[in-house]
Amino acid sequence: MSDKVFVGKTNVVTTQYGEIVKVSFGPQDFEKLNNAKNDMGWVNLEIKGKRDGGKYIQIQGEYKGASKAAAVNDSDAMPF
Repeated sequence: MSDKVFVGKTNVVTTQYGEIVKVSFGPQDFEKLNNAKNDMGWVNLEIKGKRDGGKYIQIQGEYKGASKAAAVNDSDAMPF
């Protein structure tokens, strides 16, 4: 995946307990996510900060020149 692919929309809400990032996906986003699955069926997303303090979501692309980081949970086993 060489082009940047953006999905969903975010809204950052500040509460008495800190910031909450609300994420919404629409029908077109599910198609993009399905097309971005890796060999094991996972999609890696990156939530990044905007200059105005908001957030956006980008599908993680292939990194050039660096080895890929291992997934934190690369099995189907649930941690609980």
